[in-house]
Amino acid sequence: MPEQPLLTRMLPEHQNLQVRRFVHEACGGSSKRPRVHDHGIVAYQLSGRSVLWMGTSYYLEERDFLLIPPGTPHQILDAEASECWGLAICTHCYAQVCDGFVSRLFSEIAQGTCAVRRVEAEHHAWVCGLFERLAKELGQPCPYQAYATQGLLGMLFTEIARAKETKSPSVPIMTPLVAETLRYLEHHALQPISLADVAAAMKRNTAYLTTLIKQHTGWTVMEWLTQLRMNEARRLLLHSDEFVDIIAERVGFASPSHFHQIFRRLHQRTPAVWRKEHRHLSAS
Repeated sequence: MPEQPLLTRMLPEHQNLQVRRFVHEACGGSSKRPRVHDHGIVAYQLSGRSVLWMGTSYYLEERDFLLIPPGTPHQILDAEASECWGLAICTHCYAQVCDGFVSRLFSEIAQGTCAVRRVEAEHHAWVCGLFERLAKELGQPCPYQAYATQGLLGMLFTEIARAKETKSPSVPIMTPLVAETLRYLEHHALQPISLADVAAAMKRNTAYLTTLIKQHTGWTVMEWLTQLRMNEARRLLLHSDEFVDIIAERVGFASPSHFHQIFRRLHQRTPAVWRKEHRHLSAS
């Protein structure tokens, strides 16, 4: 990896799923730093060709799905003028969709399953329609939105699972220890675990593990743990009426005061104020 990746977010604070259509101008020889997201990415190539680095080079053509697991450094190396659908998804928030299949698929790709799948020509219009329906469903609050969204996600990920693996290489796109650590954090983030607990589970010392995760993903172990907890905290603040102190306990904080302190540092407002502001946005 040429240098430490830049960690960025595509998801707004109050959303755990977003669908957008992207149009890219032709580019070549990109020298930008690799990027990492704290959420999963599904890209679906509508037109043109592009080359993306993600541990190795992937060549994408029309009707190709590309899945990028959370914490995976990637960058565009070359591209024609092209268009694609992009879906950003908090894999932790949707861990139980389709009996855990969504989360499991990203995990398998991080460990070496082929990240590129090509859709049969006769299914192309159907897949495009699923993206369009998801984008419309997420465009504004509406009755039964959660049910509709999960149903559409289930159909979309079924198409991904059924699509044929391409000739793109099937290689681990993460160091195994990095992939295992991120998977452990995703599964245990809401428990009252510490850095020492994570290091013990990985059979490494805390300094080594922190340095390794930082070098490969741009965040330390504790930054990943905090972000996963905040993802769930924001979901509960937005979609439940539980007291803030109860939410703090649910997402793994030992004390409400520590939760308030961290939340305010990251969001520049208290959990109660954030809840009021973003519920208003979701209802508008």
